[in-house]
Amino acid sequence: MPKLKIRKVKNRSSTSATVRTMTTVERSVVRDDIPCYSGLCKKCKSLGHSSSVLSGKKKPCYCIPTYLFIERQTPFLSFPTSTDVIFLSSLLDRDLKETKPTLYRKMTENIKNTSKRCVVFPDLNCSKVVENEMIIKSVFPDNLSTVPIMVGKRRESEEVITPDKCGSSQDNSNNSPSRYRDIFLPVCRSLCAVAWFYSYHIAQPLSLVILCENEEEETVVNEVLATIPPLSGPETSLHPDVDIIAINIHDSKALVQLDGIYPQFSSASIASIVPPEVPKGSRLRRRRKVKSSKSKKADEEGEVSEYEYEEEFISHGNVEEHDERTGFFPYIMPQLSESLVKSSSSPDGAFSSKCLKGLYKTDQYSFSLGEAVCGTAGVRVSICGRVCRNRALEGDTVVIEILDIIGAISSHTGKSRQDVTFSDCHEYVGKCVNFERSRNVNYDNYYSLLSVVAYEDVSMAIKERNRPNGETLKLYGRVLGVISRQERHLCGSFLLPFPKIPVINPSTLDSTDESTETGSSLKAVSRRLTFSPVSRSYPRVTVFSSSPGLVAGKRCVTSIDDWPVTSMNPQGHLVSVIGFIGDPVVESEVLMREEGVRSFPLNTPNFLRWLPEMPWKVSSEEEARRLDLRSARIVCSVDPPGCQDIDDALHCKSMSLSECEAALDERGGEWSENIPKWTARKDVLQDKTKVETDKEEEEEESTFEFDEEIDTTAEFLKKVGYTDGDIVEIGVHIADVTHFVPPHSDVDIEAQKRSTTVYLVEKRVDMLPSLLTTDLCSLRGGVDRYAFSVIWLMNKHNGSILHTTWCKTIIRSAAALSYGVADSMIKDLSNNEPITLGLRGLMNMSRILRKQRMENGALSLSSPAVKFELHPETKLPLSSKPYPKHDTNSLIEEFMLLGNVSVAEKLRKEFPTHALLRRHPPPKETHMKRTVGLMQKIGITINPANNKTLSGSLDAVKDAKIAIPSISSDVERPLSIDECVRTLVTRCMSLAVYFASGTLTEDAHFHYGLCCPLYTHFTSPIRRYADIIVHRLLALAIGNQETYKGRFVCDVCEGDLPEEISNTQKQQKIADNMNDRTFAASQCERGSVTVNTVLMHMLRFPDMTSVAEGVIVRVDKRFIVALIPKFGIEARIKLDGKQAHGKGSSTEIVEEIEGVCVSWNNLKGEKTTVHLFDPVKVKTCYDYTKPYDFCLMFALVSPSPPLCAPIIEPPPKSLQLPVWIVQKKEGEKE
Repeated sequence: MPKLKIRKVKNRSSTSATVRTMTTVERSVVRDDIPCYSGLCKKCKSLGHSSSVLSGKKKPCYCIPTYLFIERQTPFLSFPTSTDVIFLSSLLDRDLKETKPTLYRKMTENIKNTSKRCVVFPDLNCSKVVENEMIIKSVFPDNLSTVPIMVGKRRESEEVITPDKCGSSQDNSNNSPSRYRDIFLPVCRSLCAVAWFYSYHIAQPLSLVILCENEEEETVVNEVLATIPPLSGPETSLHPDVDIIAINIHDSKALVQLDGIYPQFSSASIASIVPPEVPKGSRLRRRRKVKSSKSKKADEEGEVSEYEYEEEFISHGNVEEHDERTGFFPYIMPQLSESLVKSSSSPDGAFSSKCLKGLYKTDQYSFSLGEAVCGTAGVRVSICGRVCRNRALEGDTVVIEILDIIGAISSHTGKSRQDVTFSDCHEYVGKCVNFERSRNVNYDNYYSLLSVVAYEDVSMAIKERNRPNGETLKLYGRVLGVISRQERHLCGSFLLPFPKIPVINPSTLDSTDESTETGSSLKAVSRRLTFSPVSRSYPRVTVFSSSPGLVAGKRCVTSIDDWPVTSMNPQGHLVSVIGFIGDPVVESEVLMREEGVRSFPLNTPNFLRWLPEMPWKVSSEEEARRLDLRSARIVCSVDPPGCQDIDDALHCKSMSLSECEAALDERGGEWSENIPKWTARKDVLQDKTKVETDKEEEEEESTFEFDEEIDTTAEFLKKVGYTDGDIVEIGVHIADVTHFVPPHSDVDIEAQKRSTTVYLVEKRVDMLPSLLTTDLCSLRGGVDRYAFSVIWLMNKHNGSILHTTWCKTIIRSAAALSYGVADSMIKDLSNNEPITLGLRGLMNMSRILRKQRMENGALSLSSPAVKFELHPETKLPLSSKPYPKHDTNSLIEEFMLLGNVSVAEKLRKEFPTHALLRRHPPPKETHMKRTVGLMQKIGITINPANNKTLSGSLDAVKDAKIAIPSISSDVERPLSIDECVRTLVTRCMSLAVYFASGTLTEDAHFHYGLCCPLYTHFTSPIRRYADIIVHRLLALAIGNQETYKGRFVCDVCEGDLPEEISNTQKQQKIADNMNDRTFAASQCERGSVTVNTVLMHMLRFPDMTSVAEGVIVRVDKRFIVALIPKFGIEARIKLDGKQAHGKGSSTEIVEEIEGVCVSWNNLKGEKTTVHLFDPVKVKTCYDYTKPYDFCLMFALVSPSPPLCAPIIEPPPKSLQLPVWIVQKKEGEKE
């Protein structure tokens, strides 16, 4: 057992009248067995500490930074070569965590990066370090008159002092520079004590470097190191070849001595990543000076420009102070934001302020475009062009002013302000953006948004946007300042100079040997590297480094540090290296990082402790509480092939009247409210009893009046006209996940954060632990499982619902079928097994339900889906094809929709203001208007007045008379015209979202796509957290309180609701997170399809090409877009090749009908015309010229492309496969 000591540390109280007295007492556990984590140490290994983090090579160099160094030299500590760093826990875990949490997170990420080999040493808990510190203190005691506060050794209610806070007076008062020496002394003692401990503890050749931020720190450390008394004894004897030095990172002479000895101190690296020392009271700012041709050439070669010091902010937003080269202008001072902005708005949406505050969002197609959502009224202001964007980034909270575009157009064209139209503004702003892209910013030019003045009052702009002709103009704005940045790490890759290094062979990029050809080429690359993020919402980032070999050909993570006015791109630093570009594991990690997907495994003890012990079986308590359907009903599931997380199953049984009575007596439930109406209208059954009742009484009371009394349910059904066989019982059984996921447990909290399971091509990122998703909650065949069921009695002939039961059940699925197997069973008329008969009954009812939905106005939309065939071992894609569809897909869809609707109606009835529902807003008006106009040009009428008219017009596309003969001809297409039109309409749709019912009026609860007033998600609790919440709500609605009782953490009295349900704001916050995570998951899934498509082409080495059929879905002068169903992607095919070949077009391309057809002269000189929806053949190839982007390039094969179109040339013979592909292919052969 280690010997434990208790050390009491009392903060010193100052006698100075200007300093508060400190009497805080801290207790620390001091131990003798704390390891040093060095690979050289033999003592730690003998004590059983096998984990070594620090380097164990011959005479390594370990670095120990001071507090100011950690605070100011983040780029140095984050650089890949900055390894073997020892952080003191007293500085990192206490001081930095409290004072600078963002910086603390960055340092924590560095420490977690195993390639960095960094450790946090508990200096306050190591007995040897404490003893060393006391020895040093005997020689260097505190100066109590000037050391009331300590640097780094921060305690409660203390302040961290830096040299620039010490003033510049020459006396010895508390404001003198000499005060900093005494303030830093306690930290210095700890640093030297730790260095001292490592030197004799390891007792081998070693270098220990104490990293200092300024000259004062270096002086104090060297003074302590030079005068400490020599140690005696076998345990404290120093090795003769141990060096302990202090280095000022800004001392170039000292760095030259270390250059070439230790990789951490490459002078080139430090010059490129370490900013100069900051003078007192100044803000560091980088200004680039490019005047002469010589200086411009130096700038292009990557030389670091000089640094200057100036004020960061200005007191106003005058655009005349913009930088001549970039067009950016300084931000307004943050103190002025509150005076210029009023964040609140009146109920009618009117603002009364000069500026607005909003959240900036970048356009998904162009980084130079974006918008800011401002105020509680959600006013959207378009930000067009990089100058108006003024360095704002995605997610920033910005201050904007509204531009008077109407006034600019009016003064130039002579139009009155009332006559300026939407198209005038759109055309003018578009020309301004093109002007920015084509030439330098000119303040005086008409087509420069810098020349447009701003409104003095925002309310004037909002009033003037409403035109006399009924149009509503867009608001255009300009960013004056950024109130807060959204900090995030960016994934991407570095752009290497081309064609200097035309082909990247990742197998040689790990080598830093200058003798290799690749290594020598990379060594010559300039220190300015350009980082291209994967997300198009962010600009390219400039990162300064002299070691491009560390990052070339790899996916990396960077962080944006600053964006000066004088720089076209923001500046940042490298955070970490993920792996080789194109590696499926790496690319999947990039996708998940970009979308913030939490992917760590859920098999740790804090999650497993909430799960039941195995083997598991149905408990007697649950058997008594639940409806047992194991032997009473034949249940089966139908899912995609290979599905493991089976969360739904169904049954269908034809019922006699007596069986209906027995079933309802056993499980209860509710009769349908409209049962009198549909039975009275039923024309299928004969000899039914007709009852004449008053219409008002019929609406108020859902009962029939009979001359004789009816005692049983069977008699009632018989009286209203039903006979044996007219009623079917259909049950939807959903895995009862909430039985295993207690509210507020670790599993529940993590599931709420994830909100959804993410399905990538090669793997699945579960929302719940795998024990639940693939075992206890998966409704596999032949095993007992808990379920939450919705069971209907339905009219066999017209699908009307007679009775609904919601109950918890126990089921045993007879079979877990795939869509294809179930479809073949239904179509095999010789198969009359009970499970097949049940499937046929479900199919018949699903067709009736689907027909009714379509007649009511539900939309049948279309989007491409693709299925990959993967290698069973390596998981590399072998081939792809459009996702196969069967009739059973529609069968399952109909009953899942019916179950969701039934539960939504029940929840809204029981909890009018606390139900979690899902709504689908109407389509985006601008997008739909554009699509409708495009379809009118080819003779297809789309009526988007409401969902019923839209559904009818889509159904009529098959019989529409196309105005352009070539489009209407019977040409074989990969997709029909009907499918193409539905695909375009699908893109106009808004996203469906979750919401708390109490946050919106009942009219806003409508689901546009399904044409139903209420909808929710109930049927997939294994993969959606929304379904878990709905399950808990439904359990409370039917009187089942067990979800919130006993071992489920919180006890709920009958009639009460838990806080996450009763608190509408909290429920809406959870819904917002689910909406965000659902969208992120869909983006990951789409990105995974694209990655595997590119990888599939790369694996066809050395050809790496294929020819696929597609359909044109967009036409433009410069390009056409073809949808390729085989790959599930859209190919953007350039028609103008001047960008590719560097010379002008030799063929004129004419757009005959805007958005519909385009013509050109092909290679034979013949005129070629392509139309919207025409079939094409496209050549797809892995883009070996841009390995850092990992993408495809496309070329038109048929019809014949224009002469100026870019072509795909064969890859060079020197091109090699990346090493990770070679290794996996060798694994396939074995």
